[in-house]
Amino acid sequence: GATVGTYAAGAGPNGIAIDSSGNVWVTNFESGKVTELNSSGKTVGTYAVGTEPQGIAIDSSGNVWVANLRSNNVTELNSSGKTVGTYAVGGNPVGIAIDSSGNVWVTNSGSNTVTVIKPAKGPVIGPHGPHFHHYSGPRWLKPL
Repeated sequence: GATVGTYAAGAGPNGIAIDSSGNVWVTNFESGKVTELNSSGKTVGTYAVGTEPQGIAIDSSGNVWVANLRSNNVTELNSSGKTVGTYAVGGNPVGIAIDSSGNVWVTNSGSNTVTVIKPAKGPVIGPHGPHFHHYSGPRWLKPL
């Protein structure tokens, strides 16, 4: 019930997620970056992603996933803020979530679809990259 602090978090802070170490990751809509803060509110780093980042989620391996509204893609960062991959999705992605199997679900407001990214396992993405599944059926979702 009480405010315990207010911290600078970049230009146009939008989405927010907290990793298993207690670090806070914030999307910066206006600058196309993500800011990482430690649990005391001190900036750890700022990392470039796509244009107008919105939603953000962190998987069980500590990778950070960002939905980039105007880039029509998702950026994957490792826990150090280095870009691991960029994945095309539907039009104007805004929301992002990760299920218990590690699949990344993205809502695409511009194309009225949901995209599922099945990340590649291991340190190297193969020649065909991750698998994508587009779903544009009824509002309820079928399991993969």
